[in-house]
Amino acid sequence: DIPAGLLFHPNATTSAAVGDIVHGVMSEIEWIDDDTKLDEILRTSQHLPSHLDPTIREDAICELRKIFASDTMRQALSRHDAEVWLEKRFEVLLDQGWVSGCFDRVLLWKKDDGTVDRALIQDYKTSRINREEDVERVRKTYTPQMAVYRAALARICAIPENNITCQLLLTDTGQVLEAG
Repeated sequence: DIPAGLLFHPNATTSAAVGDIVHGVMSEIEWIDDDTKLDEILRTSQHLPSHLDPTIREDAICELRKIFASDTMRQALSRHDAEVWLEKRFEVLLDQGWVSGCFDRVLLWKKDDGTVDRALIQDYKTSRINREEDVERVRKTYTPQMAVYRAALARICAIPENNITCQLLLTDTGQVLEAG
């Protein structure tokens, strides 16, 4: 749920646009390692067209630079011996009914027979973090969403929910939070 005050805040549209761009650019990146060059990605990304409002473009680039500058974020997005899903849409029937959504990023570790053994769901959050209390607010706000994502992925991959870890990737601060 989005607080009503945010919907009518003067910066809400800009913030949403920046968030969409950050999600779009990050959907083009499987892994961040020493060979990943942000400037090359920014130059070629379809999510940063030249006709974009300059303020929105600069805010999005600033947010992306924060991701690449954060050692914690780079570690979270580093290469693993796992299959990666990026911006993977899903629809699934859960106990609470039909659920549609989109995973930002999922890592799947598989057994020798090809079935999924364990998974990690990573969800980008572009919320502004001004105080330490904001970090816990973001965790509290999005933990229910991550619980639904965990249940959906468990159903899709036929694995127990306790084999799935969920992380919130805070782009503003470069923090990685366990959630759910």
